[in-house]
Amino acid sequence: MILRSQLLRVLDRKPGVFLQGVDVQMVARSQLPGGRHYWKMSADRSRSIFGGWYIRSFHPGDPCMSRSGLRRGDIIADVNGNPLRRPDDMARLWKALRSARRLVVRLYRDGRPLVFVVKIADQVRARSRSRPQAM
Repeated sequence: MILRSQLLRVLDRKPGVFLQGVDVQMVARSQLPGGRHYWKMSADRSRSIFGGWYIRSFHPGDPCMSRSGLRRGDIIADVNGNPLRRPDDMARLWKALRSARRLVVRLYRDGRPLVFVVKIADQVRARSRSRPQAM
């Protein structure tokens, strides 16, 4: 879970500032016989089918961002259904995150698909020490 106030602090800094702490490389998606997919680094973006973003580093030294769960080598396919191919995709996502109820990151790690889902809470709910149990 992330508090909306924490998320808004990141969003208020604008995408360009956020991206200064991110080192990624575009990855192309190619299909092999048998319907299996593999990821290939793209040297020529004009001839590639977009697959995602290979993370080289993600806000190193930032303790808040280190809790994101993202690792070097992860390939981010999309965030909240947005593939982030172009700068306007990032701007659209940035705006949508202000009112989103959750953050969904679809990625590949070591060739396996993963989905991170983070609830965005407007406030922290106090937890009671003892919960009533149904009888």
